[in-house]
Amino acid sequence: MEAFTLGVAVSFYKGDIVLKALLITLGVFIGLTLFTFQSKYDFSGMGPFLFGALMALVMTSFIGIFFPFGRTFDLVYASFGCLLFSGYIVYDTYTINKRLSPDEYIMGAISLYLDFINLFLNILRLLNNMQER
Repeated sequence: MEAFTLGVAVSFYKGDIVLKALLITLGVFIGLTLFTFQSKYDFSGMGPFLFGALMALVMTSFIGIFFPFGRTFDLVYASFGCLLFSGYIVYDTYTINKRLSPDEYIMGAISLYLDFINLFLNILRLLNNMQER
């Protein structure tokens, strides 16, 4: 179901923008994963802040259904989404590496998959807004 929804969303964008967004997302994902593996910092404290920011993003998108965003606000929204899901990639990678037992790795893999997809969609939105300007 997720792949079908993603396919429908991507079909509204030009092919070159989709490819750029995919390559940027892949680079960011690999870079943040390597950063998390080599870092000595405990990222487990980021969870409540990330969740609060995610709720703010969701509420903003609900408001956007009734009051459509202008291009500038949409650019800010996509940028904030990119930062948020980059933070979630670091948090979830740390959680998988340090805190989850082997029985919970499927949940961790699904979390990283959703982080990747959401980062990709926000980068796609960001690139599309930048190209339209």
